[in-house]
Amino acid sequence: MVEMKNKHIIFGLICVCFVLYFIITNLKCKTIIKGDILVKIQSGIIEKKEDIAEFNVPEGVTIIDNYAFGECWNLRVINLPDTVKIIREKAFCNCISLEEIILPNSLERIENGAFLNCKSLKNIKLPEKMIIIEGNTFSGCTLLENIDLPQKLTEIKTSAFEDCKSLRKLVLPNSIKSIENWAFKNCSSLEEIKAPENIRSIGEDIFEGTAFLTQAQTEEDGGIYWGRILLKYTLLKESVKIKKFTKVIAANAFRENKTIKNIELPEGLLEIGNTAFAYCESLEDINLPTSIEKVGLDIFEGTKYLKKLQVDEYGCKYSENILLEYKTKGIDKIKIRENTRIIAGNVFYKAEDIKEVYIPESVNCICTQAFIDCNNLEKVEFEEGSKLETIESYAFSSCNSLKSISLPINLKSVSQFAFWWCGFETIRIPENVEYLDLWAIADCLYLKRIELPKSLEGKYYWISDRPKPEIAFY
Repeated sequence: MVEMKNKHIIFGLICVCFVLYFIITNLKCKTIIKGDILVKIQSGIIEKKEDIAEFNVPEGVTIIDNYAFGECWNLRVINLPDTVKIIREKAFCNCISLEEIILPNSLERIENGAFLNCKSLKNIKLPEKMIIIEGNTFSGCTLLENIDLPQKLTEIKTSAFEDCKSLRKLVLPNSIKSIENWAFKNCSSLEEIKAPENIRSIGEDIFEGTAFLTQAQTEEDGGIYWGRILLKYTLLKESVKIKKFTKVIAANAFRENKTIKNIELPEGLLEIGNTAFAYCESLEDINLPTSIEKVGLDIFEGTKYLKKLQVDEYGCKYSENILLEYKTKGIDKIKIRENTRIIAGNVFYKAEDIKEVYIPESVNCICTQAFIDCNNLEKVEFEEGSKLETIESYAFSSCNSLKSISLPINLKSVSQFAFWWCGFETIRIPENVEYLDLWAIADCLYLKRIELPKSLEGKYYWISDRPKPEIAFY
C-alpha cells in the first residue's frame, strides 16, 4: 500500500515537473525553424509575438517562410544574416511598425507581398542579385521615401509600389524590360522617374494617381510620352503618325477617341496595351508592324477596322499574322492559321463551343486571357517545332475540361494563373522555362503531379492552400 502511494507521489512529481518545464520553456516567443527555413514566430505564455520590437534571424537560415512574421505589429527592427537567400510571400506583411531592415547581399528573391503594408518603412536597398520585384512587394508602404534598385533588375510586377505615397523619385536601371499593371498607382508624390532605355512592355495605368502623370507635358503631336512609351494621345485629329522611336503604346492610349480614322505605327513598335484603340469608332486604317511582340486585350474593340477584317472558315480574324478576334460560329475544332505570330489577349474569351485547338509552330506568344473560360476545351495541340516562348496571365484560366497539355520545348515564361482552374492531373514544365510564376498553376482540382526542370528547384514551391500535388524535378 505504501509502495503504491509512493508511486503515485513520484508520478505526481513527474507531472508537476513536466508542467513546470512546459511553462518555463514557453514563457517567451519561440522561433520555429525547420532545416534552414524560418517557418514562424510562435507566441509564448507571457511574451507575445505582437510585442516583439527587435529580432535577429539566426545564422544559417536561408529562407524566411510565408507569413513568418505575420501579426508582429510592433516589430521595428529586424536583422538578417548573410545566409538568407529567399523571403517568401507576405513574410513581413502588415508589420506596420517596421522601420528598418538591411537586406543581405546573399538575398536573391523577394516574393509577392513580402513587405505589403509595412507602413513605417522609409528606406530600403535591394541587393544586386535580385532581377524581379514581385507583385505587391512594397504596396501600401506609405512612408517609403527612398529605394535603391539593383542594376540588373529586369521586371517590376503588378502593384509592386502601389500606394507608396511618400515616394518622390525613383531611378530605374536601364536593364528593366517590363513593368506590369498599376506598378506605381497612387504614388501621389512621385514626380520624377526616368524611363529605362530597354523597356519593352508596360501594364495598365502604371502611373495612375501620381504627380508624374499630372505634370506630364503633351507634345506637339498630341502624345504624352515616357521615354519611348506613348502613354496617352490627346488630340482630335483624323490622321495620326506615331513617332518613330515609340516602342510601346500603353493601355487605353487612344481609347474612345472618336475622331481618328487613320493611324501610322512605326516599325520597331514592340507592344500595344489593353484596349489601346478600343471604341475609336471611326478608326478604319492602321498598320501593325512585324516588330510587334505582344498585344493586349480587345485593342480594336468597337472600331471600323476590326469590323471590316475578314472572318476565316474557323471564325477567326487576323491582321499582319496576329490573331485579333474570334467570332463564335459553333465550331468545335479550331485550326489557327499558319504563320500566325501572336494570339492576342481575350480572343477566345468564353468560346464554349471549342473543344480542340491546333496552334502552328509560328506562334511565339499566347497573350493574357487568350483562352479564358473556354469551359469545354479538351485538347490543345502545338505543332512540332513550336516557337512558343510566352504564355501570359490567365491564358488558359478556367479551362476545366482541359485534361492534359503538352507544352513545347522552347517555352520560356509562364505567368500568374496561366493554368488556373484547369482539369489536368499532371503537367510537365519544359526544361527551357526560366520563369514560372508561383500562381501559374493554381486551384486545379484534379492536379496530382507537377514535373519541373531542375533549374527551377528552389525557385518554385507550392503556395496554394489546395492539397499539395507531388512536385518532381527532372
